[in-house]
Amino acid sequence: MIREETPVTYHTVTLGALTREGMALAEITEQNKLGEQHTCTLHVPSGLPGERVTIAVEAPMPAPKRRKRHWKARPPRVWITEIHHASPLRIEASCPVFGLCGGCQLQHMRYEAQLEWKRSIVQDLLQEVGGFVHPPLLETVPCDVPWQYR
Repeated sequence: MIREETPVTYHTVTLGALTREGMALAEITEQNKLGEQHTCTLHVPSGLPGERVTIAVEAPMPAPKRRKRHWKARPPRVWITEIHHASPLRIEASCPVFGLCGGCQLQHMRYEAQLEWKRSIVQDLLQEVGGFVHPPLLETVPCDVPWQYR
């Protein structure tokens, strides 16, 4: 069976904060078939906060027709096609297969910024789940050599 190609749209956006998964947030405004405008929040892999980029957004493939179940809607596939203004946090990834293997999602981000990001995740979780207003935090312990490990 041959599947129809899914439409791809392009948007120029400024990226927001990183999610806990390390993806930058982006908001786009789309128009539905009735002409109504709505805002959609997207997760952009390999993006960093403050970057001005052009992203490609591929509509999700519909879920296969199976027994009646309530399937969660699939998110659109998003990727960066062009970086217009790079973040000061961006560095050249040292791994030749960065972005392909999936083992080093934040290698394009300064190591000091990665440590700050990890600390902010712990702080947010202690506030959300633990109910702390000002959680007691220590600094994130850095590695001597932050490469070639998981």
